[in-house]
Amino acid sequence: MSGEPTIRIGDRVVHLQVPGVFTVVAQRGRFFEVENARGLRMTIHEVALRRLDGPPPPPRDT
Repeated sequence: MSGEPTIRIGDRVVHLQVPGVFTVVAQRGRFFEVENARGLRMTIHEVALRRLDGPPPPPRDT
């Protein structure tokens, strides 16, 4: 596999199907179940996900 870090439950990720940041809540083989802050859940293949590194940015509306 490439030098990319492994995606784990609890990681923050993005993918191309829906804009926004999702959290990995489950793994089923090479598929991950992800959920966003609004409660939208999707099952996505691992090749479509990119893990976000670092802490979340501060909100811009404060």
